[in-house]
Amino acid sequence: MRIEIKADKGARILDSDCPAKICVHTGWIRMPGETIVCLPNKILLEIQGTKEEYDASPTNNLEANTKASVEKIAALVSIACVLQISESLIPQPIPASG
Repeated sequence: MRIEIKADKGARILDSDCPAKICVHTGWIRMPGETIVCLPNKILLEIQGTKEEYDASPTNNLEANTKASVEKIAALVSIACVLQISESLIPQPIPASG
C-alpha cells in the first residue's frame, strides 16, 4: 500500500493490494472528519481537527494550517502502519481438530 500526502490536496491511498480497491477509489481527503478505510489491510486514514483550523478565510494563516494538516496526516499514517505491523506479529490461533 502506498499513501500520498500533498499540502495542496490532502491525502489519498495511491495503490493497494486489496481486492476491491475501494480505498484507492475514495480519492483525496483533506477536511477534518474525512476518512479512508481499507479493511483487508486494516488501515484507517483520517483527517483530524476542526473546521476552524482549516478555514481559508483571510483572517487565518492558510500556509500554517496546511502544514499542520500534513503533519497530522503523516502522524496518522505512521500510527496506522505501526498498528498493521504489530497485528501481523500476533500469532493466529490454531483451529482445534476433530
